[in-house]
Amino acid sequence: MIIERLSLDNKYNADEASIHLARYIIAKNYCKGLRVLDAGCGEGYGSKLLVSWGADYVLGVDIDKDSVEKASNIFGGEKTEYISANISNMSFVEDSSFDMAVSFEALEHVEDSEAFLREIKRIVKPDGIIIISCPNDHYYYEEHEKNPYHLRKYSLDEFIVSAESILGNASSVLVAGKLRGYYNRIYKDSVSGYNKENHGSKQIDMVNSINSIDTYIVPEEITKHVGSYCYYAGIWDFSSNGYMPKAVSVVYPSSFDGRDEIIEAQAKMIDERVELITSQSKMIDERDVLIKKQDEIIASQKTLLDKRALSRIKRFLRKYKKSGM
Repeated sequence: MIIERLSLDNKYNADEASIHLARYIIAKNYCKGLRVLDAGCGEGYGSKLLVSWGADYVLGVDIDKDSVEKASNIFGGEKTEYISANISNMSFVEDSSFDMAVSFEALEHVEDSEAFLREIKRIVKPDGIIIISCPNDHYYYEEHEKNPYHLRKYSLDEFIVSAESILGNASSVLVAGKLRGYYNRIYKDSVSGYNKENHGSKQIDMVNSINSIDTYIVPEEITKHVGSYCYYAGIWDFSSNGYMPKAVSVVYPSSFDGRDEIIEAQAKMIDERVELITSQSKMIDERDVLIKKQDEIIASQKTLLDKRALSRIKRFLRKYKKSGM
């Protein structure tokens, strides 16, 4: 199932929470005290997080009216505002009126990517910051397949060339992938006592994420190729803040004994078996239709033969009568 637009009303999914927050967390150390445009904001959770990380004001823009209405009802406030509009034409926003713009997983949806990028460049101050991400659909789909909601599949090089042709050379380019490893969670301390685990029930609970992990990345066992990354992100930092991006992550606990992986593998096997059975059932139905057609042809031929045989018998009887036998 394709989860193209994250709904905060959905049942909580930790994997979806982590990949969606992982994009926004790239902006965390840039946004403090700034006016930020969130182009393609969806239901507004990212705009809210930017404010919680210190942004002075965030304007979220999205073409989907229902998402904008929900965002306004849940997260709207003094520092967050949401507007429904085409992000390739935000004429209601003045030139150079924002210190920073972010746009996560929107580039692949716009009809005119150049117009969209020029609009972002127009709105952000010359010494501002722009952060844009784009999914690697080559990771999710075979070459002959595509996401029905995306207007274009970008490779990493295509993403960089397309964005840099309008925005100039990127300060940094990030690639995203899945993590494996271990973490230490505070089970008990002298101040809080026992700490309960942070469970989610609805997808909106992901905004209650805990910033509590220092991460060390150990060397990989194998060399990854570009196609194994699930999305790319570019940072255009024209400010003088001197901040250099770090490898950042959003993680969630899984079972120690590998049961999650086993269940996932079993679920995949079941899905493949169901697909095979469905395919076989379709073949059987098609064969039944073919057999039925063949039976109809045989019956038709039998009827024709019967008519011919009857005609011959009648001719024989007529000859027999004429001969006086």
